[in-house]
Amino acid sequence: MATGTGYRYSKEQWQAFEKEMEDSGAGYCSNHMLNWALENFGRKPSKATLSNRFNKEVAKRTYEKTVKRRATAIGLIEKRLSFFKNRKKFLQKRLSVQECSGRNAVLERSIYNRLKKRWGNLTTEEVIQYLEKTQNFDRETSMINDYYSGERFHIMKVPFQLDHIDPTKGNEVENLALTKADYNQMKTSLQVEEWFKSMEVILRYNKPELFVDIS
Repeated sequence: MATGTGYRYSKEQWQAFEKEMEDSGAGYCSNHMLNWALENFGRKPSKATLSNRFNKEVAKRTYEKTVKRRATAIGLIEKRLSFFKNRKKFLQKRLSVQECSGRNAVLERSIYNRLKKRWGNLTTEEVIQYLEKTQNFDRETSMINDYYSGERFHIMKVPFQLDHIDPTKGNEVENLALTKADYNQMKTSLQVEEWFKSMEVILRYNKPELFVDIS
C-alpha cells in the first residue's frame, strides 16, 4: 500500500484534503481521511506528514529543531548535501525519458530505480566521515581544507558548497568535494582539468609574469 513517505503533495491536493475534512467533519488522521486520500491520490499520507501539516505544535518543534541544527557546521553540510543530491534530478528525469520513450510505465520505474541506485543515497554522517578522511574536517572546530585550493577555513564563517567533481557522474561520495562557494561558481559544470586549463589561459594573458621560467 502506497504511503506519503517521500512524496510531495501539491497545493491543490492539500486544498482538496482540507475541504473533505471540513465537509465530513473527520480528523486529519482518521480512517475516513486516510481512505479518502488513497482513493483520490492513490496513496495515504503518513501520520508524520499529516502531523507536520496540521499539528501546529509539531510543526513549530520541527522548525525550531531545523533552525537549531542549521546553526551548526554539520547542519550546514546537511543542508548543502540536499542541494548536492537534488542537482541530478533534472538528469535523472531526462535519462528516464530518453531510455523509456515509447515503453511502459513499469519499465520506466525500473530504470528510474536503477539510476537512483547508481547515484547513491548519501547520509549526512557518511559525508562527514568522508570529509574527515579526505579534507581533514574537524567536527570540534568546524575547520576544513578546501578541496581545490587546500586553504583551511571555518565553514560557519565562509560560504561553501558541495561540488560534483565530475559533473557527468552521480552523487557517489567519491564525487563530492566541499569547496568555497566562489570556487564552485567559477568551476560551474566544467571538468576539473577543463577548469584548470581555463584559469591557466586567463592567467597567461593577464599575468604572464607568473609563468616566466626562473630556472
